[in-house]
Amino acid sequence: MDCPYCGGSSRVVDSRPISDGIRRRRECQQCEQRFTTHERLAPVELRVVKASGESEEFQAAKIERVVRRVTRDLGVSDQRVRQLVRHVEAQLSLLRGPTVSSRHLAALVLDQLEGLHPLAHHRLRANYTDPDGRLLPSPVGDLEEPDEVDQIALFRGEEG
Repeated sequence: MDCPYCGGSSRVVDSRPISDGIRRRRECQQCEQRFTTHERLAPVELRVVKASGESEEFQAAKIERVVRRVTRDLGVSDQRVRQLVRHVEAQLSLLRGPTVSSRHLAALVLDQLEGLHPLAHHRLRANYTDPDGRLLPSPVGDLEEPDEVDQIALFRGEEG
């Protein structure tokens, strides 16, 4: 990485994990100035393929809204929700190929919710899967905001 002061090369002096990535202290090899950089995962460039065959751009905000909905009133902190979303994004970044099925995405979220809070996991599974664990094909009509219907449809493999 180039030094922001003189443009020279820098070396890493210290690295520490932080909640949303890695914090690195660097030192310029020319002017010897020290500076801090923060590294985090680049946004996932991925398309989510629904059961209908239609696809849409992956949006981490949709995952976050669903997770917030199922963790409501459970005492799960905003930081833990953001960590879960980042972990799902990290798993998606390991996929080979430009697409992921909505069912696979839902399975990733369910897997993460199981470790976050058992009741949140149960809420998502109970609302969006059949007794055999398959994602339900029918729409959810009791939600107030149309965007929430779209995000739930994403997990169920339906058109938004």
